[in-house]
Amino acid sequence: MSPIDIPSVQESVRGDPDVEVEPIPAPALVAIMECEPISDATRLSHESRWGAVDWQDAVQVPVGEGLTPGELWWVTISTTDGETARARLTNAGSVDDPAQAEWLIASGWQVSSRPTGVWKWFPHAKWDLEGQQRLWAAIAKGYQCLRLNYPEQTISEN
Repeated sequence: MSPIDIPSVQESVRGDPDVEVEPIPAPALVAIMECEPISDATRLSHESRWGAVDWQDAVQVPVGEGLTPGELWWVTISTTDGETARARLTNAGSVDDPAQAEWLIASGWQVSSRPTGVWKWFPHAKWDLEGQQRLWAAIAKGYQCLRLNYPEQTISEN
């Protein structure tokens, strides 16, 4: 799988780690992303960490390469009730042993504790702004594919 081609980020905020940007996905970026069924590697990694899957429905959306060259990441969106969802970020498909994959969880307090900020969904994901924008778009795409309301209820016009 190759990294995702994404539109350029506005020059005014590129590379400035002190600029906080509202984590609202850009529609053009959401539109080019695709949902995939949960891969065997992702399922195996999930089960090695938490046991049998507890979701009713789930998808994964490629986010692309993180800061480590060659290491690819996916957002998984899953629902146990068809109404609410859980977002997780993993590199399970990019490591030799899926049981050793990293998983970052977007819990409810992370989603609601700060009204704005680069690390709103995944405060431990230390990516550049373009990576963060891919992450936000992948989350929105996952919600869209599962026909669930995206928690932010808005998508930017950029």
